[in-house]
Amino acid sequence: MTDGEVRASPSGPPAAVLDALFLRDTCAELEEVLKRARHEVSNFREEIGSLADEPNLPTGFREAYAQVISLLAAVETAIADGDEQCCALGAKFHSSGLLNWKEDELATPPDAVEAARSVIREINGTEIHVASALKSARSALAKCPDKRLFDWAMPFNCEFTVLFNTDPTRRFYQSCGEGDEPIRLRVRPRLHDRSLSSPKNDGSYNWNVFQFSEDHPLRDDRHGYLVHCLFDHGPLPWEMLSYIRGIGVELTFTDYETVWVAPRQDLDRL
Repeated sequence: MTDGEVRASPSGPPAAVLDALFLRDTCAELEEVLKRARHEVSNFREEIGSLADEPNLPTGFREAYAQVISLLAAVETAIADGDEQCCALGAKFHSSGLLNWKEDELATPPDAVEAARSVIREINGTEIHVASALKSARSALAKCPDKRLFDWAMPFNCEFTVLFNTDPTRRFYQSCGEGDEPIRLRVRPRLHDRSLSSPKNDGSYNWNVFQFSEDHPLRDDRHGYLVHCLFDHGPLPWEMLSYIRGIGVELTFTDYETVWVAPRQDLDRL
């Protein structure tokens, strides 16, 4: 994982705003965790589902697999119930005001607009750098002798994390309780190779969500896709840009499967 340094704000973000953002991020992460868990449990249950009725399997083993399948079904149901409760909990937090903040809690200094623009330029540069790295990696993979090993529809995933300076009164949000560890909030949705390598992301297309808002101070700025995700796919207010310490970038290969086939003469001996 690499961290792209953007700029260092002299102080941490407003505590009240940070509280709301971190709770929003926690709820979003909980929802994703439950969805992944349900998907994995369901897939595992389907994989072994037929073993409980396999006639060539001894009775004791069939009964054992039936119990395992029954347990997996119960776990899947519990996760589904938890998913519904997660949505209800998020709605409860929203209606209570915990996920929002008052305008006066997001007071902006006189140079906030210029500071935000500086950060936007740095983030745009980071995105171009990552897109270039993906292009180089794609080119390298294309030279692989066996191209069947890769999922060419979407060979990479990029996960971005916003790293905030820490408010002294909110040190407990840190990933590490000591030192100068930044507060981390994920950028959703996860960006993949095609979203970053789109022709729209060659530096010419403007993803600015504020360009049609007449009174917005950033309406005339050019935003890349990553900046667009910060505002349009997440709850980050533009006033928080000056508190960003950096952007964490995690690049991973997508999963692939390959099958080894025995030579014909070996198969004949089986």
